[in-house]
Formats: sequence, structure tokens, C-alpha cells
Amino acid sequence: MHRHHGKQLFEHNGWLEIAQRIREGGYSRGEAYDAFAELRTQGDLPGMGPAYFTKLIFFLMPRVRSSSRPPGYIMDQWTACSVNLLFDDPSAIRTDAMYSWAGPAKMGSQYVVSDHNGAEQYERFCQAVEALAADLQLPPEATELLLLSEGGRNPLPWRGYVKQHRRPALNGLAA
Repeated sequence: MHRHHGKQLFEHNGWLEIAQRIREGGYSRGEAYDAFAELRTQGDLPGMGPAYFTKLIFFLMPRVRSSSRPPGYIMDQWTACSVNLLFDDPSAIRTDAMYSWAGPAKMGSQYVVSDHNGAEQYERFCQAVEALAADLQLPPEATELLLLSEGGRNPLPWRGYVKQHRRPALNGLAA
């Protein structure tokens, strides 16, 4: 997030009310997602897209494991692309892709979680993390970290695999 966007967040404090309600257990993860998404649609979350506000959902939701209020997980470009890749559905979690030349013969790409996701896609994402966790016999938080992997100049094998194989959903459009 750019520093000036962070400063602007304190001019638009509706997100603080949502954050407090999440801390109190007043939102399901989908309701929290939609509350933040609505603020973003209104222009009251400058620079804070789904990858950022799902971090707030993750860290603020009470960790009482119950079927009525399971915790939310961080849906950033890496976890979203990982879920799409593992479930072989590039449109499960909508991502926006930008391609640019990284050199004379190398195409680079950058993905961001699209604003065109809603509570339904977020819930699908969270359930995918939980299903993978059950298969791996790990806590969902540990599974989420595996999906995130590590990157930078020397990405760990999973992140490198995701970078190589992720693709946008073209919905029948020619690539």
C-alpha cells in the first residue's frame, strides 16, 4: 500500500467500524468481506483492495472455531492463484492480470485479486483452504502459508510453480 493511501484511510473511518464489528464476532467472514468491498466501491478504502482487507479479516476475526463463524483467510494474489491452480479453475477466485515485457525475450506478469469478487468467491476460497488443510492434515492457517509460499528474486518451489502455471480466466476469449 502506498503511504498516501494509508494516510487517506484515516480520513475515511468507516472501515474502523467494520474492523471493530469483526473483532466482536459480529460478522461472518463473507459478511465482513462484503462490508469492506462495499466501502471500496464507494471510494472509502483508497489503496486497500481485497488482498489487504482480507488480512484484516484474518487477524481480527475471533479464533473460536465454530461452524457458524469460521475464520477468514488471506486472499492475496499468491493464495488466490494457488487455489485456482490446485482446483483447476482459473475463474474460481477472480484475478486481474497484467503482462509486461521483463526483457527482450521474457514476458512478466502481475496478478491482483479483482474487485469483482464478493462474499461468494471469498467463501469458496476459504472453503478451499479448509479442504486442502483437511487433506494435508494441517491447520488451515498453516495450509494458507504453504499456498502463499515465499518469493522475491529466489522463489521457493511452490511459488515458482504458481508463477509458471497461473493463467487468467478468459471465459471463452482467445488467448
